[in-house]
Amino acid sequence: MTPEYLVLEVDDARAKGPFGPVRSKKLAKRWETLQEAFDELGAMGWSLQATVYGPTEQDVSRSGNHVEGYVLTQARPKPSKSQ
Repeated sequence: MTPEYLVLEVDDARAKGPFGPVRSKKLAKRWETLQEAFDELGAMGWSLQATVYGPTEQDVSRSGNHVEGYVLTQARPKPSKSQ
């Protein structure tokens, strides 16, 4: 089995937070909430592997970050070698 990767990008994380709208360029799809995306993608065999964080730009005097996206994987069978 080989993993296939999928990235969910958070739309406007500063305004709606990390659980708001997300999109996948690979699937050309957008969900209104992170939960909707996880429900649909989980049913298709995708699993969350990592959360991607970015620096907070609002207050540079404090260290902080915000969620920019999520990395999911799905196991795919290895292609068989032709003989």
